[in-house]
Amino acid sequence: MTLLDVCSLKKIYSHRFSSQKTVALENITFQVSSGEFIAIMGESGSGKTTLLNLISTLDTPSAGEIRLNGQNLSAIKDKEKSAFRRERMGFVFQDFNLLDTFNVKDNVLLPLVLSRTSIQEMEERLKPILQELGLSSLVLKYPYELSGGQKQRVAVARALITHPDIILADEPTGALDSKSSSELLDLLERLNQRGETILMVTHSALAASHAARVIFIRDGVILQDLARGAMDRGTFRDYINSALARSTQRGA
Repeated sequence: MTLLDVCSLKKIYSHRFSSQKTVALENITFQVSSGEFIAIMGESGSGKTTLLNLISTLDTPSAGEIRLNGQNLSAIKDKEKSAFRRERMGFVFQDFNLLDTFNVKDNVLLPLVLSRTSIQEMEERLKPILQELGLSSLVLKYPYELSGGQKQRVAVARALITHPDIILADEPTGALDSKSSSELLDLLERLNQRGETILMVTHSALAASHAARVIFIRDGVILQDLARGAMDRGTFRDYINSALARSTQRGA
């Protein structure tokens, strides 16, 4: 079943003090099925962050549409977008975006608090997520007491607590060392295997090799859409690296 449908998406930015315009995305079309894990890759400036901003309703397209579970995101009123993001999407950022004055429990529960969820329901949701992500012993600790990998697991727990339709991860391994990166990617893959839908922007072929599909963007257009199929992770990573090398060759 198609969960996310991106159709003929276009984004043009106008320059404030001139008539010049920049086309950031052009005719972007792809679908994400429920339960898929997809990575978006591309050079800096390719448009992948713009695409993520449009999907997350932080920006609006110049043309085309994005539908999440059949709902046209452009039709959502501005005053309703924050609640929509909070309740329907889970976010994992490169820099964690945790509140320093909140402990682990309060950081994870924040989206539910903002949605005025009952205390009983919050507690019922919290315990299994903390256990699954290995955070139960850290529940009263503050971000400054945690390692980078632990902080990112807290961020993942916060993304999962609302039972979102989709998890949007923006360079989730960018601030982590190799060991923590590997642990986080294994975690995302396990979450996907139990049914979570994940769309991840990354520059790392290693990170992308954990996904089932990799979409390459160059100069605002989709260049390639690769499926992992039956390939093991190492083979898929080599395949991604080869495709990435080709995608950086102008005129390829």
